[in-house]
Amino acid sequence: MPSLTQTAIAHAGSEEAASLLEEQLDLFQTSSPSYLLMASIDGCVRLLEERGDELFEAWHERLGRFCREAQVLKRFTIFGLNGLPGGVFGHDPSKILIGCAHSGISGYRLLHTLREGYGIDLEMAGYRSALAMTGMGDAEDALSRLVMALKDIEQNTAPGELPPDDALPRAEAVLSPGEALERDHELIPIEAAAGLVCAEYVTAYPPGIPLLVPGEAITARIVTAAGRGESLMKSKSKGKGGQIAVLKAVSEL
Repeated sequence: MPSLTQTAIAHAGSEEAASLLEEQLDLFQTSSPSYLLMASIDGCVRLLEERGDELFEAWHERLGRFCREAQVLKRFTIFGLNGLPGGVFGHDPSKILIGCAHSGISGYRLLHTLREGYGIDLEMAGYRSALAMTGMGDAEDALSRLVMALKDIEQNTAPGELPPDDALPRAEAVLSPGEALERDHELIPIEAAAGLVCAEYVTAYPPGIPLLVPGEAITARIVTAAGRGESLMKSKSKGKGGQIAVLKAVSEL
């Protein structure tokens, strides 16, 4: 929807539901809302009232054209393009999930290549996939440019298979986060951190799930997982490349 980030509209299905929703919101909502955000929502609603049918139809047509044009891709896959796998409840076609498992490049590299080489910004990336968000405000040729860029990248990169992602390894807590944060720490290369204790928050972002918190033991599997994550947020070694904060004097633990 064409409104600012952090805005949303809750749809109530009935008068009774609306009353209950309002009652619960009273417990949580601020008494000093952002008028900029509220004006953005109001502008979005007005646009939909005046031109909603026209804009949604054009959006739908662009997505349909994208699905037809994307059939030319040989190594990148588009989730839902040729039907949904079993066990999938539903699919939002406005979110284009690009599979990279057979492309020879990671989702992280795809995101960077599209941004730097083609002026196309994706929403997020993982090791084996990347996500493109669409909207009713997209340019008429935006999705066609995405297909052409993906086709061009296929032609200019060597084919290959990415190893499957393991589930995120579970870390064992050696100290509580509070205890760990009070101790001295040092920065070392991530690849040398196996067997030590983490001194910072290491988070895969998006979506913001912690891989490590202060006080947890760093294992070889965690080092491997961290090495694959090119969009890790770190609370102490931010901007320090391939380094991580670990506790000093681990032998005392």
